[in-house]
Amino acid sequence: LIPTSPVLRVMSLSDVVTFLAIFVFFSGHASKQVGDFDSIYPSNVSLNDTRSPLTIALMMSFSGDYVTFNSLSGIQIALDLINENSSLLPGYRLQYKLTDSQCNETTALTMLFDAYLSPRLPIVGLVGSGCEAATIPTAKISQFYGLTQVSSDSSTPELEDRNAYKMFFQMLPNEALLPSVFKVLFNKFGWKKLYTIAEDSKLFTAVIDGTKKVLPPGITSSVYSPIQTSPNSLDNLISQGMLFNTDSRIIELAMYQPDALKAVCQAYHQKKYAPQYVLILRDWYGPQWWDPANAKGYNLSCTREQMEVALYGALAVTLNTEILNSDEITVSGLSYNQYKEEYGKRAAKLGLDPNRDDPNYFDSFWAFALAINKTLQDLHRNQFFINTTSNSFRNVAPPLFFTANNTVSNDVIMEQIFQHMSNTSFTGITGDISFNQNGIRHSYVIDIEQYRFNTASNTLELEYIGQVLPNETLILFNGENTTSIFPCKWSTISQWSFWY
Repeated sequence: LIPTSPVLRVMSLSDVVTFLAIFVFFSGHASKQVGDFDSIYPSNVSLNDTRSPLTIALMMSFSGDYVTFNSLSGIQIALDLINENSSLLPGYRLQYKLTDSQCNETTALTMLFDAYLSPRLPIVGLVGSGCEAATIPTAKISQFYGLTQVSSDSSTPELEDRNAYKMFFQMLPNEALLPSVFKVLFNKFGWKKLYTIAEDSKLFTAVIDGTKKVLPPGITSSVYSPIQTSPNSLDNLISQGMLFNTDSRIIELAMYQPDALKAVCQAYHQKKYAPQYVLILRDWYGPQWWDPANAKGYNLSCTREQMEVALYGALAVTLNTEILNSDEITVSGLSYNQYKEEYGKRAAKLGLDPNRDDPNYFDSFWAFALAINKTLQDLHRNQFFINTTSNSFRNVAPPLFFTANNTVSNDVIMEQIFQHMSNTSFTGITGDISFNQNGIRHSYVIDIEQYRFNTASNTLELEYIGQVLPNETLILFNGENTTSIFPCKWSTISQWSFWY
């Protein structure tokens, strides 16, 4: 049965103020290109394709603290497979409308209005954004349009509040689960003291609070969180030589990529690196993120070689979804290995770098396709269809069955999509996909990687060394052990200065 409860949400005063303030900036003119990419995909649709388009607003970031547009490769593969599947969305074609949030609240909300109010493209859902600054405000507002929203790479604990984010889903687990990796590592290596330099963001502070609670008895944990929203605060600390004002040998850098660049450079100048120190970072920065050539505008006082000296031996941790057996066929018809092969080809064709969250974007579009398909099945059983020729996304009966009592409101349709997303359960590229009552992905592991030097390619690389499971079991890969991770040959710098 089609639910009778409407999806209408009541805005608080603060939400109304935000809505009106951002609406002033709305231009109403949709760009045909975003960066180097068409704003609509698929764009070259055959004239023989008479299917009606259903549009997902895709909010990515081409700049800012966290760049996500490299995941376009996997998204396009997902759309191609969905639209080639005759059992899915009969009579309709799924497409995205691409926008750039720039990891900025005002820009993200403006792009949301731009997408939703487009006169030609009725929006049935929203995927994005990847960064906290853009995801939180759009997740607050999208519910007032009845839009189901799925983020493929946000993980801030704040988004688990179902009262505030009523129609939001998250493909990554909650970042607040990350502290268990510190508990496991401290037990494994016998460390006694942790010093954290943290950016002032809920994404990081929740992890810090949780880490203090789970560290074994006798472990000292201290936090230095002076990095406020002021763009010059970190620079001032560096110029005063206060950033690494600690005697702890284990130092966590809880920060986005721009500040991590500066912190790692300062670690080099203050000699806070292996073998005397262990730096622990997040591993969701971009490819070769430490190379000054890829960090223009940050005025780094380090060369690439110096940044690699500081990073060598450092650990990188992150929550991840549990990748299934690499050869198991998923709902998309591809195994993980087949997907990676296709992804490599598409990324090369588009000139995009690999992105660790790309499989989550792939699965996000499949989650939407399956939820919308079930909604269509509900409508067809009641002789309704979706009219995509209206900018208000109305739903009316086919002319043959049209009667005064045979219409269904937009609110009901959007609520149905939300309900099917809430109940989703399928095998995706990233494993089993389902959500808890707060819209957060169930399954997870914590990946542990280490910065190591590849003598064959003469480059520094992140290498997977293990995982921490939900039961806090540490699994080390390929025979890794305490000696291989932190070898005795690190007793002096000269023993590994042969890199260069």
